[in-house]
Amino acid sequence: MAKQPHLRIRWNAKCPVIMGGYYAYQLIALGKGNLRPSLVIDLCAFSDKGKVQKGAEVALKLLGYHRPEQDVVMPVFCDPTCSLMLPQAIYDEERRHA
Repeated sequence: MAKQPHLRIRWNAKCPVIMGGYYAYQLIALGKGNLRPSLVIDLCAFSDKGKVQKGAEVALKLLGYHRPEQDVVMPVFCDPTCSLMLPQAIYDEERRHA
């Protein structure tokens, strides 16, 4: 019997809207019955920086009108071994200065 080659399956969101939906879902789940700000921390690849930033901005803008407190999404951009990490706080700029 021949051995099957090892397949490594890795799922990656390809679109900022998918990331925005994921972050919105997490913020809603964290915020249920909680009036304090919520914080989502997500480990991401450096190559995903654009879609992660845009997705977080979309989620925070959509949810910002329904939440009394300022929520934050904090992606931590990492290399493949997580030996280099760069955190970035993303929040709704308009609500911060209101």
